[in-house]
Parts: sequence; C-alpha cells; structure tokens
Amino acid sequence: AARAAGSLGNSSARLRHPFPHAPAAAAASRRFGIAPERAWAVMRRESLYESAVVSAAGAVGLMQLVASTAEETAQRHGLSAGPLEAPRVNLLLGMAHLGDLATEARGNWPFVLAAYNAGTVPAQRWWRPEEDPDLYIEMIGYRETRDYVRRVLETFWTCRELLRGTP
Repeated sequence: AARAAGSLGNSSARLRHPFPHAPAAAAASRRFGIAPERAWAVMRRESLYESAVVSAAGAVGLMQLVASTAEETAQRHGLSAGPLEAPRVNLLLGMAHLGDLATEARGNWPFVLAAYNAGTVPAQRWWRPEEDPDLYIEMIGYRETRDYVRRVLETFWTCRELLRGTP
C-alpha cells in the first residue's frame, strides 16, 4: 500500500504511512524508550514496512537487522535473536539497538541514525561534539548515510503529525 500510494504523487500521507504492526511497534518503542514517530520513520526507510524484506547486505525485516547486530543486541537485552522475519522479534531488536545507540549518543539523533545505517565507527569518525547537528549531517562521509539520515528525519516529522492526529 505504501509503495502504491507513493506512486500516486499527491496521495494522502496516511496512505504512505500505514503504520502496520502497530501494537508490536508501540510496545517495543515503550520498552526501549524510543518515541513512536522515530521508530516508524526508521522502519519506513529501512523496509517500507515489509517484514520479509532482505537487503543485498543480508539485513532482514522491518528494521533491517544483520544477524551479528541482532545477536549482540539480543544477548545484551535478554531477547530472542530470531527469527528476524517475525515482526515482533525484529521490532524488539531494532528498538533495543536504537535505544543503545541513543544512550551512547546522549540522544543526538543524527548520530544515532548515522550509526544505525553505517555503524558506530564511521559515525564517530564524522562526529565533532561542539558542532551543530545540521553540520554533522553535512559532514557524514558516506552519501548513502547522509541521505538516509536526512530522509529519516524528514519522515519523523510526518509520522509525528500523523500520530498526533494533525493533518
């Protein structure tokens, strides 16, 4: 539905952001302290809400987790590491991972998103704590990651409006 709505151009934002698996996403967001609109923005960008999607790099599911990240996160939080195609499992692991990154970055979401996409080592390489977050985004050395961060942040605001019931 989200893909079809996107091709319509001026379609309703609600059609482009259907919020599937809402109970599992809301529970995982609450459990790991991630605002629901952040969770939905990442999920939309990562998988376009498709739970069985697998990337060329082997990332799986709604939150596009690779097995090694899923296993490390599962051990750290006492969660099941699979199956990653299962929405509930994938959402719990993805939100836990986002929560870990947010703690590490002290809530700096451009850094969190860069680390989620490219890994913490590259994200730290681009980071200058005294710099403005917008400048950080521009300093991201991988074009794909820079575009990813921008798009997730844009989608965050759309999701926020939709979840709060404003047009």
